[in-house]
Amino acid sequence: MENLAQTRSTREDAKTGVSLTPYIAFSSEYELSAEHLLAPELGYVIQQNENNIAKDIFFLRTDYIYQVQDWLALRFGMSLVVINQSGTGGEDTLNNGNTTDTYYIPSQSSRSYNQTLDIGVEIQHQDLSMIGHIYTFKPFDSERRSYTFSVGLNYRFNWSDII
Repeated sequence: MENLAQTRSTREDAKTGVSLTPYIAFSSEYELSAEHLLAPELGYVIQQNENNIAKDIFFLRTDYIYQVQDWLALRFGMSLVVINQSGTGGEDTLNNGNTTDTYYIPSQSSRSYNQTLDIGVEIQHQDLSMIGHIYTFKPFDSERRSYTFSVGLNYRFNWSDII
């Protein structure tokens, strides 16, 4: 998941960038009608460690899915994103415009809860699909609004085949 143009994303002060941050998620689809589905999903973004700060991200998402074609679906939904951060304590010197400043690394953990509005597209082929999502954090606050995106490769199976 990436925040675009809102926060410093690298030690060199870049505000945009892309990095590989794997996640794992479990979801199920419930058919409302032939073209309309509801898909709750529970996921975890693999822990990220940078600058002596560990970040864990959990999410609970529900998407409404409109099946446009056999191979194409549009997704609209909401997510609850829980971010846990913890640090080892101490200080770090980072760029701050044309100068540097000392920033403090937290010695305690903190947790934030974020509600997002989501839009996505899914391309399907047999049991495989690729889903792209854009998540809007603080969608009704024009000064603090930010966007995150994800791309996922999914494999579908029936529980009845396993059990």
